[in-house]
Amino acid sequence: MIPRWPALLCILLAGPAAAQVEDNDQTIAYYSRLTTGILAGGEHGLITGTATTIHGISVGHLAVGAGVGIEGYERWRTVPIFGSLTYFLKDARASGMFLQINAGHSVCRLIVPDEGFQVDGTRGGFMFSTVAGYQIAAGKLLVNLSAGYKLQNMRGAYKNGQLPNLNFTLDEQADRFVFQIGVGL
Repeated sequence: MIPRWPALLCILLAGPAAAQVEDNDQTIAYYSRLTTGILAGGEHGLITGTATTIHGISVGHLAVGAGVGIEGYERWRTVPIFGSLTYFLKDARASGMFLQINAGHSVCRLIVPDEGFQVDGTRGGFMFSTVAGYQIAAGKLLVNLSAGYKLQNMRGAYKNGQLPNLNFTLDEQADRFVFQIGVGL
């Protein structure tokens, strides 16, 4: 019987080696960003928080990835799951300006304003964000400062615990300015 582990080892090592193939001096590299920031705006001009992480690949001036985060709004907490496309005016690993577009769907949780109400169900909604920023490269560590716009749709239903026929549906669209700082590899 022929041992299979040498063949398996060759297959496992061939994948990462193929990912480093150069095409016109552009290498495929791992792309990772962890950002935190503030969301400003809304009915009452509140400032709330956001934190996201994006993982993917970068090639030359472009980076593509998938991300997840956690965000707060006046009556909501959301967990956005999204795709991300970033264009760097210079190389993705160099210092310089960048533009980023994120789009996806969020899982939402309605925060009940009164103890007499019960949440009957929440439904997430579409999320879209676009930011412009500057990246500072310090060796392998990358620091990003960015600002932009975020749109989040949310929907929730709740009912009055004492009056069962009294039901409410809350549809909201949150338009916010976003300011972020991030680090990446």
